[in-house]
Amino acid sequence: MMSRILSRHPAVRLLLAAGAASLLAGCSGKETHKTGASDARSSVADGSPAPGPVAGVEKGVSAPLDAAGQTRAHSLARSSGCLICHSVRHRIMGPAFAWVAYRFRNDPQAEHTLEHAIRHGISGKWGSMMPMPAQDVSPEQARLLARWVLSQTPKAPPQD
Repeated sequence: MMSRILSRHPAVRLLLAAGAASLLAGCSGKETHKTGASDARSSVADGSPAPGPVAGVEKGVSAPLDAAGQTRAHSLARSSGCLICHSVRHRIMGPAFAWVAYRFRNDPQAEHTLEHAIRHGISGKWGSMMPMPAQDVSPEQARLLARWVLSQTPKAPPQD
């Protein structure tokens, strides 16, 4: 049925292609987030302070995110375009963050794995979903995002 609609309506194909291109542009991290001393007082799109290193947490040691860390991570996810393709509880283009938390709930390397996937992109881990392009975030910001994703209440993805 879908192929019939696409073959008969070239405008639909054009709109789908434009939508896919828009999603890819949104996920490519068009905004840059630097953590240098000169950027310490800059702000992200919503006016909150630019996320930097997670205070009081050594690299490689996970501690629960406090309320301020949760807020900073959500703001960074929004300003980096993550929420264009992902949501916390439901699939959009990519898996829900709760599904990711579920998949990695017993993996001691989960934070490192997600941090790497955020910074370098990933494909083929969630079936036929669109590959996630590399994001233009610092290692500290990728770690904050990974910790935030893993802090979501785990929910098993639906069985197809």
